[in-house]
Amino acid sequence: MELSATRALGNTNNARPKAHGTRSVGSLLRQSPRALAYHVRMPRPADVVRIRQRVNVTAMWYRSAHPRPTDPARDTRSHLAPAGALVMVTTGADGTEDLYRPTSFERLAIVDDLLTRREQALEASGLIAPTKVLMLAGGRVLECAIDRSEHDGLAGYHSRGLFDGFDVPGHDTWLALLRGDDGHDLLYAWVPREFVADADAGLWASATRCMRWVDESGFKG
Repeated sequence: MELSATRALGNTNNARPKAHGTRSVGSLLRQSPRALAYHVRMPRPADVVRIRQRVNVTAMWYRSAHPRPTDPARDTRSHLAPAGALVMVTTGADGTEDLYRPTSFERLAIVDDLLTRREQALEASGLIAPTKVLMLAGGRVLECAIDRSEHDGLAGYHSRGLFDGFDVPGHDTWLALLRGDDGHDLLYAWVPREFVADADAGLWASATRCMRWVDESGFKG
């Protein structure tokens, strides 16, 4: 299909969610084989170590990038942005919209590249994150099954824009991308303490319950 435009779907303001194009994105998801039951597991030991280190890096970097965060839509999306979107809507030459998901390999490259640049930015500031302990700084770790979203914008609306129209949290919170037991991608994110209540509201609003809090005790050294 020839594409005239490609964009990431975002509903990061307080406007009520709307349908997109001639078909709602939610209807596209209901037709998708990816809308399956949500099976989760604790990450493997090697992944636990990696996520713990990234929590520490992210928490330290975040405080320097956002010293007084108040707006979850703005203050989780800095200029240190990913090279691409994890989910997007493509618009064809005839004006119809379709849902596009990068492959798991592409998503992994996007997330890992962002985290590498974040760690480099932290080191450039003269700071080094601890490696043996978990430093949540009052925040929490979130797991998002990003391919289970209905893409209805409800989580974004109720979270004041912490989640976008695809139920993906702001990129400043991203930690890692892993595969779930059902073969679908799981995005791990660290939510700053200032926005934990907003994330809770988004979780409550999600029709598919595609986000959940992780028991952080499993990440402690």
